[in-house]
Amino acid sequence: MEKMLLVVATRNRGKSKEIREFLHDFPVEIKDLNDFGPTPEAVEDGETFEENAYKKASLTAKVLGFPALADDSGLEVEALGGKPGVRSARYAGSKASDEENNIKLLGALSGTTNRKARFCCVLSLAVPSGPALTYEAACEGVIAEAPRGLNGFGYDPLFYYPPLDKTFGEMTLDEKSNVSHRGKALMQLKREFDKVLRWLNRRFDEEKILRGAHDICHR
Repeated sequence: MEKMLLVVATRNRGKSKEIREFLHDFPVEIKDLNDFGPTPEAVEDGETFEENAYKKASLTAKVLGFPALADDSGLEVEALGGKPGVRSARYAGSKASDEENNIKLLGALSGTTNRKARFCCVLSLAVPSGPALTYEAACEGVIAEAPRGLNGFGYDPLFYYPPLDKTFGEMTLDEKSNVSHRGKALMQLKREFDKVLRWLNRRFDEEKILRGAHDICHR
């Protein structure tokens, strides 16, 4: 079977690596935005993870002409009223590094005993014409007093997961994939990916028919 090209709408190689691992048994060739030239960036001004995930997936699919998978994920800290939430990647500023975001979070929680938090993830798989499939999941944990571990990215070194007595930064990729918010959402996608491929092929067949009709009408 010919492989379908699926673009992961991110330049974060850590994210695309996780997704590639989950879908490696299926007839898809997975690329991310690093494999293409300059592309416009979606304005992530949505109020929810779902809105932002769809913005990224839909724009990427329309610009590149391939199905695109985007995730919007973030950290919700109970003592901070759910912040940083949808602004997790930009918590310390629009160009903030992971380390800067982590430092700001630790500062905001200084002296706080309630360190409950959860990671949330929404996946959006869109086709160029606009329709999309959505998957979402969460993982409950605690914010550590200091970073632990060198693996992962983002807030992983601070997100402590009690059942494994490790932060995400201390976990192997397999360990993290089994319990993380993104791992759970990807597992939902993986479980029905055969149906997803049929949906994608049907959508692309419909788009070919519509483009053919459009071309005939404009001759």
